[in-house]
Amino acid sequence: MQRIGVATSVDGRHWVKPSNHPVLDIGPPGTWDSEGVKLPSVFHHEGTYYLFYSGLNGKVKQIGMATSTDLLHWTKHSDNPILSVRPGRWDRQLSTHPTPVFQRGDRFYLLFRGMKSFYNRQGVGLAFSVDMVHWYRDKQQPVISPSEEIYSFGAVQTTDGYVAMSHAVVEPYWHSKNLVHWEKGEPARFDQPDVDTVSKPFFWKGKWNVFYERDNLVYRAVLEKTPNKTDASLGEGK
Repeated sequence: MQRIGVATSVDGRHWVKPSNHPVLDIGPPGTWDSEGVKLPSVFHHEGTYYLFYSGLNGKVKQIGMATSTDLLHWTKHSDNPILSVRPGRWDRQLSTHPTPVFQRGDRFYLLFRGMKSFYNRQGVGLAFSVDMVHWYRDKQQPVISPSEEIYSFGAVQTTDGYVAMSHAVVEPYWHSKNLVHWEKGEPARFDQPDVDTVSKPFFWKGKWNVFYERDNLVYRAVLEKTPNKTDASLGEGK
């Protein structure tokens, strides 16, 4: 029974939970998120925080949304799930792991992971919205093929496009100019084995950082140059 909590930190290493209870709990028995809520992604827009999350009912995972003004008290949207599984399609078993929301003009974009069956044939899709509430798949086909077996996809906008780090074979980087067409880059090299779900990369205190899961614990990694390279896939300060 996975639930979502909040923790705060001033240095990225030491974290404090402001309360001993989840800020987003599972739904009532029989509802679409009755057996787990996880993988939160928060977007701040015009004074409101929008939290996109993966909900599980024991059969499929789908994406829901909740709102807050203080990050501690959240209200699930009445139209949840906002992105449902689609029977007979490439995302028929699962629509989950939402990335951060990206705004381009008057549209908001959200990347998500879809599966044909649990943890098999996992690709990445793209959805858009004009009001942050009603979401539509921008393409009927995935923007990254299910043959890539994407387990998680942490994307970030840089000065010259978008970069994502996926948890898949060798944790490759992905690059895009428009969120629609993605090219696979070189692998991210972690100094620890068995890296699991990865967060979006984020630039903090002059360096790129990423959180990742390993053995049910959360770790932080910092991007460093290697002796044989003059630049990293994310670039410097972008």
